[in-house]
Amino acid sequence: MNKQIFSIIFCLVTSVTMAQHFNNYKWKNRLLLVVSKQADSKALNQQLRILNSNTKGLEDRKLVIFKILPQSQKTPLKDDLWIYNDQWFQEYNTTHESFKILLIGLDGSIKHVQQTPITLEKLFSIIDAMPMRQAEMKHQP
Repeated sequence: MNKQIFSIIFCLVTSVTMAQHFNNYKWKNRLLLVVSKQADSKALNQQLRILNSNTKGLEDRKLVIFKILPQSQKTPLKDDLWIYNDQWFQEYNTTHESFKILLIGLDGSIKHVQQTPITLEKLFSIIDAMPMRQAEMKHQP
């Protein structure tokens, strides 16, 4: 029971915080936040390799990826975009895992959270099942 209440509060607080940081992306892009305590962690490097293996699929799904570390955040597929702000890491790693991903939909809400790297198959499956993605696919040539 307490775990469920904590999860609900976490999602609400995180959604409000995300709205502040990611307003420019809302209704334009889905976001994948890749949060890691260490820049050289095995899980982080594995996740980045997975994501870099199909950038076309990520683009088709309007996915923007942020790598969030204790001292920095960046979009890992565009090495020139760095934002230095320890606050982001603390906000998105409230449960203190060493690694976690958060998938945020076009509407700005959290769609999926997990503490291990996500495969492209699973990521694309989650996104492709979303109603807005279904509508996008119907209108694609």
